Amino acid sequence: MRSFFVHLWCGLLIFTLAGAAQAADAEALRQLFTGRYAALQSAITAHDNRATGAVLTPDFVYIDHRWRSLGAVEMIAEILPAFPLERKTSTIVLQSINLAGGAARIVQRTTTSIRLPAADRRGRSLLRVALSTDIWIKINGHWRLQRRETHSLNELIDGKPVK
Repeated sequence: MRSFFVHLWCGLLIFTLAGAAQAADAEALRQLFTGRYAALQSAITAHDNRATGAVLTPDFVYIDHRWRSLGAVEMIAEILPAFPLERKTSTIVLQSINLAGGAARIVQRTTTSIRLPAADRRGRSLLRVALSTDIWIKINGHWRLQRRETHSLNELIDGKPVK
């Protein structure tokens, strides 16, 4: 009977340690990709084609919420701010990360808040929330974004849906 409890205790200990290691690996992966998204945002915002190219693959494809297919140059032209950067803040939340060998499938939500200029000088607020699935691949030890597919894009001006 004592042997049963020793084996049970050892099994539970191994299971607990394996779970803790998986949680640590998941957190490290989340931090790694959070850094990659930050590098991409920074490169695009700075209009730095070289830095952007270091994050995107040469065959990068962006499928927008209207099912248009764009390459890297067209995507960057679409998302570059048409207003001063001091009026814009963006947050990316990684909702899930699925790793399979040298590829990662990430579902992420980007929330962008923009203060729009207005004639009355009070300004209006635009809130954009995009839900996307991204495919990252590991090339020569570096994770690069190969595909982004935006499933939905919701926009609100002063809290009211944009039609």
